[in-house]
Amino acid sequence: MKTKFKVTQLLDPVKSGGSLQVGRIYTGTAHPTRPDVVYFTDTNGCEWTFWAGITCQIIKPKKAKL
Repeated sequence: MKTKFKVTQLLDPVKSGGSLQVGRIYTGTAHPTRPDVVYFTDTNGCEWTFWAGITCQIIKPKKAKL
């Protein structure tokens, strides 16, 4: 499931050609049984794993107004 998240901490340096930045919002893939874990592939092909409350904040979708 696609999930929006805000990066709050990077535990490793961003490699050359990467676009990740602390404080920015990205769309990743939530783990199927652990919604607090988000996977993200950076523009340079590097795979990242983020944990809600530790390295990211999950952005909840806003409910549509009726």
